[in-house]
Amino acid sequence: MKIRIERDALADAVAWASRALGNPRTGGNPGIGIEAHGDTVVFVSYDRESSARAEFEAVVEEEGTCVVPGRLLSDITKTLPAAPVVLATNGTSIEVECGRSAFSLPTINSGDFPKMSDIPAVIGTISGAELATAVAQVHIAAETNESLVNLTGIQMEFAKGAITLAATDRYRLALRDVSWMPSVTDPDTIALVPAAKLNDIAKGLADCAKVEIAVVNGGDSTLIGFTGNGRSIATSLLGYKFPPYRDTIPAPGSIVAYIETAALSAALKRVRLVLEDKDKSFVSIALSSDEVSLTAQGVASGVASEAIDATVDGELAEESRFDPNRFIEGLNAVNSPYVKLAFINSNRPVLLTAAKEPGVDLDNGYKYWLMPKPSTR
Repeated sequence: MKIRIERDALADAVAWASRALGNPRTGGNPGIGIEAHGDTVVFVSYDRESSARAEFEAVVEEEGTCVVPGRLLSDITKTLPAAPVVLATNGTSIEVECGRSAFSLPTINSGDFPKMSDIPAVIGTISGAELATAVAQVHIAAETNESLVNLTGIQMEFAKGAITLAATDRYRLALRDVSWMPSVTDPDTIALVPAAKLNDIAKGLADCAKVEIAVVNGGDSTLIGFTGNGRSIATSLLGYKFPPYRDTIPAPGSIVAYIETAALSAALKRVRLVLEDKDKSFVSIALSSDEVSLTAQGVASGVASEAIDATVDGELAEESRFDPNRFIEGLNAVNSPYVKLAFINSNRPVLLTAAKEPGVDLDNGYKYWLMPKPSTR
């Protein structure tokens, strides 16, 4: 096999295939399979949870297949100079040449050529940019503790009008409705996808004008697949039940504050500096008629306070206490000039939504509820 391919195309292909490389926990094939034919080259990888395929144009001087060490090839392609790359097999090795850089890598037994899982029938399409944005907004709320497996996923609920993405770590809930184009009459289905995996996939497809989504969730197969711009990936769903969150969502609170998002985020970052334990500490939030006051108190590091201009409607009888890190992550995800905070009372979740300016809401389909820290009074 001998091919000539642009450096950026090779880097994209290898980076995409690396998303499904085998690892010690899941097993599978540690190599990336390369298959050259006609004027295209295909890169394939898999483990027991997912498989990926990328197809790019290349100058194929000699057709053939081989399997190369995936992670090593990935590391190499990230550092190659800006020049065309030549890949050529030579017995049990593959030569990689780019400009004045050259590598000789051992190949893996071709009998272990990675297999691409059969992607189920497509149920609809979505903009890659919309998918990436929606997943990133919800991904922040997913649990990272693997002992709570059902919370480490993003639930995708497919309906005719929209896809609803949901994630929670018990202390917050993030929801995003995103438009798509269903291609089946009845697309109603639910898929619980590993959050970290889905976020990585969505980032890799962000440049696609159209991404095809395929889901099978029943019987012996539970799989979701995404395809766009010659790249495909299939990954297993989590075999657990996501919490029935819709039963616990409170009605919107009547105590409302509109605050400039960047100003609130910057203030939270400043006052949290006195907190020694960033995971267990909190920032107190109080409302007045025209401002929001923040206070943080460390065990031995002193006290910090700051007031920010706000447009407030209603009165919060007592201060409310929140994890500043989760609050800041929510502000970043809202991604709007102003944020609307809706309180029920100081002991109930606050709802963060987007606003263009005070009193002018932005309907971007995103909602973020944050639980307050319990009061010690």
